[in-house]
Amino acid sequence: MGVPGQFNRLRHMVTALLAAALLLLVALPVGAQQPPDEVRFQARTENDFPRALTFELRARLPSPVAEARLYFRAVSAPSWTSAPVNVERPAREVRLRHEWFTKNASIPPGLLVEYYWRLWDTAGQRFETPRYQVEYLDVRFEWQRVEDDKLVVLWYAGDRQWGEAMFQVGRRAIERLEQEFGIVFEHPIRIVVYGNRRDFRSAFPPMQEWVGGQAFPRLGVTVQFIAPGNRAWMEDVLAHEVAHLAFARATERALVIPPNWLTEGLAMMMGSPESFGEGQRERLRRAAEAGQLPRLSFLRSDSFGADHQTASLAYVASWGMVDFLWRNCGREGFQEFIAGLNAGLSTDEALLEACGYDQEELYARWLTEELGIAPTPPAPRESSGGARGPTSSPADQEGRTMPPAPTTWPAISPGLLVAAVVAGCGLFAGIVLTAAIALGALFRRREHRFP
Repeated sequence: MGVPGQFNRLRHMVTALLAAALLLLVALPVGAQQPPDEVRFQARTENDFPRALTFELRARLPSPVAEARLYFRAVSAPSWTSAPVNVERPAREVRLRHEWFTKNASIPPGLLVEYYWRLWDTAGQRFETPRYQVEYLDVRFEWQRVEDDKLVVLWYAGDRQWGEAMFQVGRRAIERLEQEFGIVFEHPIRIVVYGNRRDFRSAFPPMQEWVGGQAFPRLGVTVQFIAPGNRAWMEDVLAHEVAHLAFARATERALVIPPNWLTEGLAMMMGSPESFGEGQRERLRRAAEAGQLPRLSFLRSDSFGADHQTASLAYVASWGMVDFLWRNCGREGFQEFIAGLNAGLSTDEALLEACGYDQEELYARWLTEELGIAPTPPAPRESSGGARGPTSSPADQEGRTMPPAPTTWPAISPGLLVAAVVAGCGLFAGIVLTAAIALGALFRRREHRFP
């Protein structure tokens, strides 16, 4: 077939396609030619530190919004907080607002918050915003920062060189903890440094006078005050606080809260590597002689109390116990201990499995082998005389009075005893007879009222 025939067939095909397209355009409604209304979101936050962080959203949807909810969390937190947000009336364009009241919640400055919104229209269709981030900073100060993928340091007092020095100290602490525990930091640790005690205390609810820093392990933030140029204190406190955050991540799958002696002792050891020595041991020996050495029950408690001297001694004792455990059980044993906690074991069970002893025996061995102190044996579990603590000071013994002697009953003659029994039986019989008569009268009245 020649070229003219091919050309005619091509012409017919083009004509047929154009006709089909024309029919399709005629068949579609006019509205379908317009693009659907776009979904638009405009999110912002308002920082009123330390009182509140306010979330706002302006949204436009193709259909009226009937319901809204805000989700937010610290970036390093495993779970979200969900807050319902009121929609005054269904509309395609809405402006939503939620205030997160933080004044009495000890929310740390420098916290990196992640959030998003979910909206539902009147037909139940769900719309979700992108995820946003906001840094909840103390807006009273001009913050400087140094950061990488594992550490963020925020400060306002001191020059850039001072900030770099703090960053290097924190970075070395992280590297050592990674090596010792095999921790993987998925989110950077955040260190926030105030320049003086007054500024630091004003950022939080009232606290004990001696507190110089706070760690928020589950949030990945530590806040403290360090005067610019005080390098010795800076090196100790930053390594200490970073250890708190790292240990929290190392035990994040544990089903029990590790005891205070373990968390604080480990932080003390990491803050001052290999510096627990004879000076600290001598202080603990003197405390034992004075009856002031912290008991294990106190070292296991949630807090070391408000008294600075008591708390300071408890910190040193915890440091000594962890230092002894580290040297006695070894790095591998300590890592096995941590693995046991993450596997759901109790502290005693994990210690027994990794090191061969529980907390009671660890405490006793530390006293004997490290301090040369003979521990007081624990009282029997069942004892008529009551339990006593492992140590007591002579001062505690002064001023005590002996308990009164138990009262004894006078002797009773057999005749008097028989007479008392007979009188009691007669009284009992009289009570039974009186009750029977009263019940009979009651039943008769009931029969009369309800034949």
